[in-house]
Amino acid sequence: MAVGKISIYPDRVRGLIDPKVYGHFIEHLWTCIYDGIWVGLDSEISNIQGIRRDVVEALRRIEPPIIRWPGGYFAELYNWVDGVGPRESRPVRVCPTQPNGVETNQFGTDEFIRLCRLVGAEPNICVNTSIITPREAGFWVEYCNRRDTDYAKLRVRNGNPEPYNVKYWSIGNECYFMYPPVDYATRYLNWRHFMRNADPTIECIACGIEPIYHPKPWALGDWGEEVVKMIQSEMEYYSVHVYFSSGSEDKFSDEEYYHLFAALENRLTSSINRVIGILDYYTQGKNVKIALDEWGVWHPGHDMKGNMTQKCTLRDALFTACFFNILHRYPSKIGMANVAQTVNVCHSLIITDGGRMFLTPTYHVFDLYRGFKGSQSLEIKIESETFKDPLHRYTERKIPHLSASAAKSGNGLIVSLVNLNLDEEIDCEVELRGSEVIGGVRRILTSRDVRDVNSFETPNRIMPKEEEVKIRGEKFTEKLPPHTLTILELKTRPTPS
Repeated sequence: MAVGKISIYPDRVRGLIDPKVYGHFIEHLWTCIYDGIWVGLDSEISNIQGIRRDVVEALRRIEPPIIRWPGGYFAELYNWVDGVGPRESRPVRVCPTQPNGVETNQFGTDEFIRLCRLVGAEPNICVNTSIITPREAGFWVEYCNRRDTDYAKLRVRNGNPEPYNVKYWSIGNECYFMYPPVDYATRYLNWRHFMRNADPTIECIACGIEPIYHPKPWALGDWGEEVVKMIQSEMEYYSVHVYFSSGSEDKFSDEEYYHLFAALENRLTSSINRVIGILDYYTQGKNVKIALDEWGVWHPGHDMKGNMTQKCTLRDALFTACFFNILHRYPSKIGMANVAQTVNVCHSLIITDGGRMFLTPTYHVFDLYRGFKGSQSLEIKIESETFKDPLHRYTERKIPHLSASAAKSGNGLIVSLVNLNLDEEIDCEVELRGSEVIGGVRRILTSRDVRDVNSFETPNRIMPKEEEVKIRGEKFTEKLPPHTLTILELKTRPTPS
């Protein structure tokens, strides 16, 4: 049996955790939209104005704060005017991201906003920078947010009299694959000018790049730093995409398991710190937030040429929990994160096939972390046995077997504890400095094997289990089984003097 300790300091607040770090991403890719979300009004599958009822109900439960759409790569292929107006009149276009090679445009701006309203999420629209003009991008903002222009009147004619008031607009997707930094920065500033002319209250997300992982494209040093140097404070968010992989989806070795978590800790923290340094240096005192608006585990063998639906194991769920625990260290700097993707693609929460649907273990992590939204991230100290990256691809840095975070919420605390050890239970001492526990709830997510999955046949194989916390006092010991996420929602009070 291993031992560990987490010390929590309720009076040392790092900052408020932005609810948008638990955001979502949906794209016209594989079956994410068509089958996964949109089935049409005439479908035999139960739906709400064409949107799958089961998916809506599942998303409502986890209260998604924001949803990014329409891409992704698809965003750079998309002309928004194709997706508005009577659906029977919308054009069908050639589309390499769809399984059948065509985009029907049945799910467009109005349908996306409807989905967001149904599940209580803010919309985040990613604007094309390659086949539409900056003026046409401004028209899209008019369509969504104005009352008094021709495009606003088009929205009204399409049956939507009230403005959508879309606040968050991404300008381009992974533009480092298309433009040198000076070209993208010039485009970004032009697009921003026309879009903010249409609505000066919108917040723009500039396309960035992960500085540690990616090579130096265009032989011009770091692509992202060059962009930030040019646009400086003319952005509200800076986008970084982070994907991880280690072995196959459900047949990975123990070494590949540990490598994934070593990569997450080493690479993600290094990248975040580097981006913070770039933004602080160039943005003239403006607190530009980081938007990790695509993130997840992307397993080998799943690409746009084939099946994008992965088996999502308990390992993926534990990765999700550790990812959130890292973000909780940077509450004043990270303003958004969008898992890729919500339905049927890569790091999914929901899998559908025709009328069938099940929830992956990752879905349950999002559910378990709801209490962290808008809470005060607290300083903690972790003491734990460690491991090194067994594949030695990053550093010799030692990684704790225990991942944790804590936050103050209402009259209590919420604590996340992840035991990454595949074989040993951790006896984890939890110490509250200046407060004591007077009760609460414990929720545990685990399974017999870290390679286990939910499926259509066994949809409830991996489910959270809940029990009452009967402990009292400033210190207590949690027994953390191997490869387990434990969430503690604790009622507390100040320690008597």
